[in-house]
Amino acid sequence: NEYTYKMACPAGLFYDASNKRCDIRENIVACGGNPTQPAVAPLPVRDAPAVPVAPIPVQHSDNFCVGKPEGEHAVGCAGFYYSCQNGYTYKMACPSGLYYDAPNKRCDIRENIVACGKLPQPVISPITSLPVRDVPTVIPVTPVPVKHSEKFCTGKADGEHSAGCNNFYYSCQNEYTYKMACPAGLFYDASNKRCDMRENIVTCGGNPT
Repeated sequence: NEYTYKMACPAGLFYDASNKRCDIRENIVACGGNPTQPAVAPLPVRDAPAVPVAPIPVQHSDNFCVGKPEGEHAVGCAGFYYSCQNGYTYKMACPSGLYYDAPNKRCDIRENIVACGKLPQPVISPITSLPVRDVPTVIPVTPVPVKHSEKFCTGKADGEHSAGCNNFYYSCQNEYTYKMACPAGLFYDASNKRCDMRENIVTCGGNPT
């Protein structure tokens, strides 16, 4: 449509008009090279320059940028976009076969662009699991006294005493016996003086590591 696009070859390459591609100058006749040498493989499309070197103004009748902020603006899944500068509208074209990716502000193949139908990657929150030993080991606040016929604490020092691999233990205070219960599913660990899961208690056959 009589618009001029100035396209740039990748750094170090020159345009070979006879083969319609960018190449090293040794392979281009117009640069004094010998075209019989092996040609450099063309770069993939993604390495092509994303936009023309200079912006291409559209007709003055285009009021796209009126009231819009400075910068680039997409128009959906299209091979061009608008650049707004000081209220002027410039229509910028992507290289052939590429489309404008607004979130990343670059031209890309349509398979990589959400606006062209690519599904966004789901965000998965990591699940943090607590280690086994972090299970609450709360001991009841109020001791549960046993019958007066219970003589467990007679002659024993004050403190907690294990009754083997059980979900209870004895608390001795001035030779009075109090039977203390662990929360449901837990057993008394005499070595650590707390209730815990039985697989963490040596006397229950567990491995505390």
